[in-house]
Amino acid sequence: MSEIDKAAFGKFIGEQRRQLGMTQKQLARLMMVSDKAVSKWETGISIPDVALLEPLAEILGVTLTELLHGEKMDTDSGRDSDDRAPADEKSDHGKQEQDIPLEERLTALMKDADEVPEDREGLRELKKKRRILYLLGSVLAVGEVTAMYLLSGRLGISLFDISLDMLIPILLLLFMGIWPFFTMPERLPELYDKMKISTYSHGFFQLSICGVYFNNRNWPYITKALRLSCLLIPVCWPAVYVPVRLLTPDFIWLFGRIAVLLILILGGLFVPLTVLAKKYE
Repeated sequence: MSEIDKAAFGKFIGEQRRQLGMTQKQLARLMMVSDKAVSKWETGISIPDVALLEPLAEILGVTLTELLHGEKMDTDSGRDSDDRAPADEKSDHGKQEQDIPLEERLTALMKDADEVPEDREGLRELKKKRRILYLLGSVLAVGEVTAMYLLSGRLGISLFDISLDMLIPILLLLFMGIWPFFTMPERLPELYDKMKISTYSHGFFQLSICGVYFNNRNWPYITKALRLSCLLIPVCWPAVYVPVRLLTPDFIWLFGRIAVLLILILGGLFVPLTVLAKKYE
């Protein structure tokens, strides 16, 4: 495929969006990106991630070919074999969905995107308990590190080692835990159940796993895995670190420290997340 003309691509998105009576903010909410990202698409500064192209075409009511070329095409010539699934692969549900007017489908998608699950009393209480748990875990982790600083002489571990080995993983994971404990939604928009999307953006945070598609079947497991990893690792790491550090010779720890921290952060966070997301995909 030839390189996309960003100017034509952006202009086409803007035209189709306005024809549907949508604002940039509404389109951004449907695509689960920021309105600044939509603005950059339409001004030709950037283009969406590849995983977002098909959902964007679906929302705008155009084919993927039309979206990539930045112009409407004749029905017969514009819809090539890549834009049409084989007849035997189309389900009855898919056919019925195509019969629904685009305006009604957009209204349904917008309603789904605008749902505020916090309005439900039970969910509000659950979120409150999660936030309290996060704060308690954070206090416990910080308390453990403080105790290690105070007892560093007795433990025989230098303040430099404690600072480097404790603060980086603990502060990083506690920061990442803000999203799943405080702002992460309970459900994804309906669009994620219809399209294969491997990225999710929500404000400052973005989650993307290569080869894994997010939907409302695996989303509860993803959010739970994130919460557990971002809380348990900071709380448990100090207790595990002390015997590991004391039993490991200094020269080995000097060169093996980075590998251990990478395994702790990346392995402890993304391995269970990926396994669960793929299992329930």
